[in-house]
Amino acid sequence: MLRGPIQNTFLSNMLESVVKFTLNTVVILIGFKEDEAQITEIGEVKIANVRDISFDAVGSGAVQATNTLLFQRHCKNDSLATTIYDVYKAKRNAEVAQGVGKETDLMVLSKSRLEKIGEARLKDLDGIYAEELKLGRQRAAMLNWNTAPR
Repeated sequence: MLRGPIQNTFLSNMLESVVKFTLNTVVILIGFKEDEAQITEIGEVKIANVRDISFDAVGSGAVQATNTLLFQRHCKNDSLATTIYDVYKAKRNAEVAQGVGKETDLMVLSKSRLEKIGEARLKDLDGIYAEELKLGRQRAAMLNWNTAPR
């Protein structure tokens, strides 16, 4: 029936709707192949292997999160503690984007288990993040911009 022209208008409209339908969804698929972590972004229009940069972000805050990780110079050789902070900072920086909530859940996937980062650790991360923001602003304020140009 689909090999030739479709005479039935109802069927033609239905097939056109199916072809144009999109979920607007992207999934990050993570796992291990032998001892190497694998990260793949799967969307409706592309499949991207992102192992080379060792991270990915999706959603309305993806640009901010990815830029943060790039600015932090995050790499797969970073310690677990550094990685957790970098990801936390990326998520917090992404909160400026519309649709990114303030709630944060962090989990660490290893070959043997999935571990959720507890509330006490999240509070520690929040303190470090707040201190980093404050320190940067305080350092900038220490410059005396009212003096003669250099």
